Amino acid sequence: MKTLLSLSLIFVLASFSSHSQQTNTVFFAQCMFDIQNQAEMSVLQDEMNANPYVEMVRLDYHTQRALIFTHDLSQLTEAEFTTWFGTHASTVYCVQIGVRGTDMMNPYPFTNCQQ
Repeated sequence: MKTLLSLSLIFVLASFSSHSQQTNTVFFAQCMFDIQNQAEMSVLQDEMNANPYVEMVRLDYHTQRALIFTHDLSQLTEAEFTTWFGTHASTVYCVQIGVRGTDMMNPYPFTNCQQ
């Protein structure tokens, strides 16, 4: 009887524990952009790093490409991602968004992009 009660208690606690744990999907987003002022790009990278949903930002001035990893998001749309570029949002193109560890990242140089 004690064994049955102990097992029941373990299953109940495990059930509560699994419901309380939130799965944390990490998205990646990569794109091309056109920012010709390196100082402005550095300021933009600092602003993106301050975004509470951004885990890591890499903006490369020479290749004009971006790679961003997120956290604490249940989804990430291209429209939302583009807004993270602020006044430079209109220069963003060739966006790819996926789930880190699940989706394949497009290798650089990106092909099949619509500018």
